[in-house]
Amino acid sequence: MIFPFQYKYLPEVGRVFVPNIKVGLKTIDGIIEYDFLVDTGSDLTTLPFYMAKKLEINLSKAKASNTQGIGGHAVKTWLIELPLIFPNNTIVVRASITYENSTPFLLGRVDFLDVLYSWNFNAKKKTVEFEKL
Repeated sequence: MIFPFQYKYLPEVGRVFVPNIKVGLKTIDGIIEYDFLVDTGSDLTTLPFYMAKKLEINLSKAKASNTQGIGGHAVKTWLIELPLIFPNNTIVVRASITYENSTPFLLGRVDFLDVLYSWNFNAKKKTVEFEKL
């Protein structure tokens, strides 16, 4: 699977590469594509709190946990299984939903990078590439 680079502009720095890719999720409104940050530092694929309702996930039946990000800020989370829909492929991964609505969509390593794909940020081609193991 190959995805083109995306960029954003930071006033202090200029144009910056952001490894965002489109991933489909089956929601109450059908399959919707969301921008996920490909985060090699994230163990689990992570979603904001409001997505539980959109994905019809009953958090009272999910395993509660906590996660800690940069700066040691702890956040309540729930562990779920999440089908990620790519062109020609659906992959089910263990994921977390945080208690915060501002959490970015993060594509983590568990059930994806560690067992299914190698990830490559190809600067020459300006692509994010996932190669099957």
